[in-house]
Amino acid sequence: MLLIPIQAYIVPLFLLVSKLGILNTYSSIILVAGANVTSVFILTSFFKSIPNELEEAARIDGCQDFGIFARIMLPLCKPAISTVTILMFITNWNNFLWPLIAIRENSLKPLTVGIAQFMGGANSTAQFQYGTSLAGACMAIIPSVIVFLSLQRYFVEGISNTGIKG
Repeated sequence: MLLIPIQAYIVPLFLLVSKLGILNTYSSIILVAGANVTSVFILTSFFKSIPNELEEAARIDGCQDFGIFARIMLPLCKPAISTVTILMFITNWNNFLWPLIAIRENSLKPLTVGIAQFMGGANSTAQFQYGTSLAGACMAIIPSVIVFLSLQRYFVEGISNTGIKG
């Protein structure tokens, strides 16, 4: 799935979401965004890099599966989770094609689709307004910058810890 672009499987995805009955809702966007192969790949490779001795030591101390996950694995994987959060938020915030196809109501459309519709198309006779559309595009960047700045320290920590072996 990492090698196949969304344009190749957009029709089966549309048919699946329409059969589920969640087409033209926020659930159709969130469901597709949550089923992301990149985040699974990043988190799987990170969890494989954690030594098994930590889990075994916690089991010897009497910790159950959920306790091992909550007390040991989760604090260790903050850099990986922040990386996945940053990448997936920016990817889905800037997503254009799937929301354009899945959402029909103007009140549910995301900002990227709204800006594109505001800019007009070939059938539009209105004069293109650069100032207004570029102001909307600049405002669309603000949430991505906020998410990155709030998770930046974990992101940098994850990058700096990848080269350290101990």
